[in-house]
Amino acid sequence: MGEEEDAGEGRLLALIARDSTNQVCIDCGAESPDWASVTFGIFLCVNCSAIHRGLGVHITFVRSVYLDRWSEQQLVTMEHGGNGSCKEYFLKHDAWHTSPQKRYSCKTAYDYRHSLACQVAKQLGEPEPQRP
Repeated sequence: MGEEEDAGEGRLLALIARDSTNQVCIDCGAESPDWASVTFGIFLCVNCSAIHRGLGVHITFVRSVYLDRWSEQQLVTMEHGGNGSCKEYFLKHDAWHTSPQKRYSCKTAYDYRHSLACQVAKQLGEPEPQRP
């Protein structure tokens, strides 16, 4: 593994370590999640990552914390996201207590993804993404 990959993995592990909500899978509560949805900036267990992959990359893009290379934009997305922030947003908008298939493809999910993408674009000095 190269230094750039080590740095990316280190940033992800630091995100998990500093926030207890990231130390469990957001969807089922399994300990030590080692997968993530870059789209939502959330951490997942292997079983829930399979559900997310089944939703399609147009809904949620899944990466391994340990096996995949991460771009700067993906790492910044994870830094702005987090399991706690995501769950809080969905609860606030009464969109949490449903199946993952419905939860991550509803209007609330779309709004959260867009908000997260805007935060990332701002930090990276890029134009704000437009809604289709």
